[in-house]
Amino acid sequence: MQSNDIALTLDRLHASMQTLSSTIEATEREYTVAVMRESIISVKEVITSLEYATQTTTGIVCSGSFGSFTVPGREYDIGCATLPMTVYLKARVCNLSEYIHGLFSTPGANVFEQTKNFLADKWDDLRTYDLYTLPINLEARRAGKKKVDLPNVNFALTMLFLQTMPDHDFVVSDPLYKGTDSSVRITNYSHAYRKLQAMRVRVQTFKNTSGDATQGLDVVLYQRGMGDPDYNSMHAITAATGLGQMDVMHMHLVPGKESVGIMGGNCYKDFASSVALILHELSILDEYGRRKNKSFINDVKFVLDPFSGYAAFTAVAVLGYGIEDMVHILAGRYQKGVLTYTPVP
Repeated sequence: MQSNDIALTLDRLHASMQTLSSTIEATEREYTVAVMRESIISVKEVITSLEYATQTTTGIVCSGSFGSFTVPGREYDIGCATLPMTVYLKARVCNLSEYIHGLFSTPGANVFEQTKNFLADKWDDLRTYDLYTLPINLEARRAGKKKVDLPNVNFALTMLFLQTMPDHDFVVSDPLYKGTDSSVRITNYSHAYRKLQAMRVRVQTFKNTSGDATQGLDVVLYQRGMGDPDYNSMHAITAATGLGQMDVMHMHLVPGKESVGIMGGNCYKDFASSVALILHELSILDEYGRRKNKSFINDVKFVLDPFSGYAAFTAVAVLGYGIEDMVHILAGRYQKGVLTYTPVP
């Protein structure tokens, strides 16, 4: 064989190798995409098929100058389940603590507006995840601070997830697990919201549009700690809202991370009973307004416990009871040792 023929053969072989290499690369990419799709479908199917926990609450006793009344306990689907570790390892998990980096420098008059503006162009990307972890303040943690929870952000985040992506479940996984665990705890807030809607719990008292504020109910639902505001907290509430002690409903949840009840209590161990009570607490509003001789609702204000899991369920309750257009969060902040509350949004 002449050298020219050999050179031609080599050229043909090189061309064939390049074509084959391109084909291999394209096939590998196609395979990767197929595996990802199968993994996503599999995780979503498993999440849909899980058996979620229910919890029955005790009755809520409301008392004040109007006398007292009791709203009987009720069973609620709280969206809690365990996901097999084999499935969890296939899932695409979004660490929202990292994801929301830069949120507090986003334009907005308050944390709700900042969260909404920050996520405005990110929903298509967020939709690609199967699971999420509720965010904490990483900068505070890195600075060695103990208080790193972001309840107000998590309230806003959950509200926006449920409103913006009704066809994509907001499923939060517990970041505390070991590789040897057989499963990971999850909370499906979308599932809890759908079940709450199915219970037809919507508040029947309408928002006050009469122009006469005296016709409407104003109330503060105080969830923080043991549910009893101390002098400084009550002073800050009055300064921010003009409301007094008789306008504050004490929500006796199992204390969050920063408080321990007289009888003990743990916001993780007793999570189910507390979040079920959060889903139940707004059932007082119609009767409470009637007892206070109010025909409408002006505003319902929450003081959230620092525990972010409670904040997320409060968002579920607000949407489920249909009062999202008459709710504010009282965001607390210490400035030179003085507590102030700012209504959000």
